[in-house]
Order: sequence, then structure tokens, then C-alpha cells
Amino acid sequence: MNPQSQTDQRFDILNQYAETNRFSNGSPTGFKFVETSPGINRLVFLRSSASNSEMSLWTIDPNGEERLIVDSSDLTMDTELSKAEADENERLRRTSTGITSFSVNANQLLFGISGQLYVLKFDGEAGEALHKVSLGKPKYATAQKLSPDGTRLSFICENEI
Repeated sequence: MNPQSQTDQRFDILNQYAETNRFSNGSPTGFKFVETSPGINRLVFLRSSASNSEMSLWTIDPNGEERLIVDSSDLTMDTELSKAEADENERLRRTSTGITSFSVNANQLLFGISGQLYVLKFDGEAGEALHKVSLGKPKYATAQKLSPDGTRLSFICENEI
């Protein structure tokens, strides 16, 4: 093997390392179980495509089939991060975009994207229902959590809970 091909091979690996966000794009993360109907659970997780770092929600059904349930690109209009979102990503050392975390309770989950909150309810055999949470005037919500009984949610907005 000549020295030039070894150098090219090293640069290829370094380029792949950079392009795939340290080889983490496409890797599933944040696994949680959601009860979709009495006695039936689904595994829900976050995953990006191999080519970018925008995370979306995926599920593994009881029969073992993986499928996309919420595509973050369908919910975001801006490709520019707001100052609040950029600050939060820097504070948490987060390199991913899109849906970066979610909270689960019984048959529903809560997630935020671009400062907006969404609740996804699993309705047994009927599938899923996605609802946007109204925050009033344009606000940016972070640190969203569902209450233990699933009837309330909390979040931080403009330095208030």
C-alpha cells in the first residue's frame, strides 16, 4: 500500500466522522415504553437519518416492526435556530436538532420542537393523535414534563415554570 492511499484513507475516515456527527447520525437513542392499549406496550425512541442530525420519533410495534411516527421536518418551518434554542443546545451540549427529548406517561408522550410543545396520544388500535399545545403569544418552551397522572404538563418559558 503506498503512502498516498493511506493518507487518502485517513482523510476519508475523518470526513465520514465529521459528516455523521461522530458516527452518531442514524443511531437510535432515548428509548422509552408507551402503553398504547391495555397490556400492549410500544418502544418509542429518537433517531436521525444517516445524512443529518435532525431527530424524529420512531416506534417499534409489538410485532417488531419499526416505523416513523413523528417526522420533525414536518413540524418545523424554520431551519434557523432561535437564540433560545441555540442557547439551550449549547448549555446541554446537544448537537442534534429536531425532537431532542420527550416525556412519557401511560398512553401519551410530550415533546418540544422549535420551542413549541406537542402531545402525542396513542389510541389503541386507532393509532396516534398529535395535538399542538397552545402557549398563547409566540413563546419558546423548554424542559417539558408530563405529570405522573398524565393530566398536566409543565415547562419553562421566559424563565418561569
